[in-house]
Amino acid sequence: MPALSQMSNTPFAMFLQFVEIALFCCGFITQFYFLVRMRRVSLLHFNLKVLLGSFSVAYVIVAVARLMNYVEDWIDPYSDSDSLTVPQARRCFIRRLFYDTAINVISIAMATFAFERLFATIYSHNYEKHRRRMAGMLLGLLVWLISFAGSLAMFTENLISYDFWNRRIPFNSCDILQTFPKALQAIAVIALLCYTLTALAFVTVHAHNRRVSKEICLAESTHSLSLRYQHAENISTTRFLSVIVGTFGVDLFCSCFTLFYVTLNKGSSSDSVVVDVLSVAYNIVDAAYSFLFPVMCILLHRPLRDQLKEDLRTIVCWKKWNGDGSSRPQIRSVSGKHLPFTYTNSRAYFDALHKMWN
Repeated sequence: MPALSQMSNTPFAMFLQFVEIALFCCGFITQFYFLVRMRRVSLLHFNLKVLLGSFSVAYVIVAVARLMNYVEDWIDPYSDSDSLTVPQARRCFIRRLFYDTAINVISIAMATFAFERLFATIYSHNYEKHRRRMAGMLLGLLVWLISFAGSLAMFTENLISYDFWNRRIPFNSCDILQTFPKALQAIAVIALLCYTLTALAFVTVHAHNRRVSKEICLAESTHSLSLRYQHAENISTTRFLSVIVGTFGVDLFCSCFTLFYVTLNKGSSSDSVVVDVLSVAYNIVDAAYSFLFPVMCILLHRPLRDQLKEDLRTIVCWKKWNGDGSSRPQIRSVSGKHLPFTYTNSRAYFDALHKMWN
């Protein structure tokens, strides 16, 4: 949960700020490509696409809010280092309204990943067959409405406490580290607890899917073919999301450690340089994740990875991806391995699969 702090004068802190800006700018490219290609990618349920898309768009909003904060620091530097003028406070708190909404979306979407996979596991017989978009759209809308309601409540609390719409505020930033540091600490503790439960849910779902998949492979059932496919796809998706959740945990724990160190040592003169640097590094981790999240999704999800190779082949015509130039399609498993089927065998396989599904 990064902060909206003003530019620091420490040389190393300024270097970190430029690194953060570069990461956010690179993140715009990776997020845009991911959002465009994810719309038509296979092996992802529409509900999961909505959650991943909301997660990605939220990071774009975080990046825009951070960059707008830096732009204002450069174009209109604060005349008084101890307080914000009324116009500056208004702009700052409006930016924070959108920023807090995006942070809430990221947090809720991360927890919802586990519930989506849990639901897919419980209803494994029918979940992947239902392609109606209404439920996914309602799920995404609910995530954004809850997130906006939470940030609007904080915005209203700041307006009541500081009346920033009519008078100056006694801080050089609208950062929640300045306005409500104790509340931020409580939010960080809750976020850590929720993340721990989410991680445990992912581990449980993945272990359950692997066990059921082995049982299906050994069972002599007329429906074992379709069930095997359902659980193989569920395992592949859960493994793909587990890496996203695991790296997000690193981001969260680094942010929380920095948060507690900065808030507990804010008034310490002996550690002022360290606090100054960590206040900026607080945002570096999130900027890095904003860039790496779509990269990990593309590299870990086989259809997205294949699409990236196809796009690169179209752009630069790399020979190592052209192969022998044959356009003959190849059959792959859910994990992406090539299946050595002849035309006759593959036709029989998919005819049997089609009958099972119907």
